[in-house]
Amino acid sequence: MSCEKDELFERYVLVKGPKEIFNPQTKEYFVGIKEHRFGVEGLIKNVEDFKKVIRGKVVFERPNLEDIMFYFTRGKRYV
Repeated sequence: MSCEKDELFERYVLVKGPKEIFNPQTKEYFVGIKEHRFGVEGLIKNVEDFKKVIRGKVVFERPNLEDIMFYFTRGKRYV
């Protein structure tokens, strides 16, 4: 992870939604993921491509630096 802080915020997005949003078709977009009883939350890259393959209701949020560091260090890794 050797890019400027502003570039990180442009490149990655937090996505929240039901567990079904994480599947073999979408797995490649996730840097990391946290599962909880209401669904999943994950850090994704290439949000525009992700939007083309996702079905269902999801929420997109801009991550903060702590979110990015969490998913690169402690989240279930999928990169």
